[in-house]
Amino acid sequence: MITAERLDWRYPLDGSIEPVDLDGNTQRRLLEVLDALQLRMGIFDMKLADEGQPVWFEVNPQGQFLFLEGLCGMPLTHSCAEFLMEEASGVRVLSRGMIPLFEEGYYDQLR
Repeated sequence: MITAERLDWRYPLDGSIEPVDLDGNTQRRLLEVLDALQLRMGIFDMKLADEGQPVWFEVNPQGQFLFLEGLCGMPLTHSCAEFLMEEASGVRVLSRGMIPLFEEGYYDQLR
């Protein structure tokens, strides 16, 4: 999650950035969007409403996200590489066990 005072948080990049675990219903709904659009992956732009409910803006078939890795410590390069290897080989290759991408605590286990 990126927390910033400005609507366009990209410059200067001085807001806080941290991982957020999504609840199971939100995870399921995002996967349904990918399925409906016949996308194998997507970068979702969302925000949390004041009540804490996630609000979805858009999905980018290949959005920019790797810059976040150094800012919040999430292993995005690792996850992206595993996804690409799985897509190319048709074989599940998760190096740290069979952990669904959206399972709560997924990113903590990769650190």
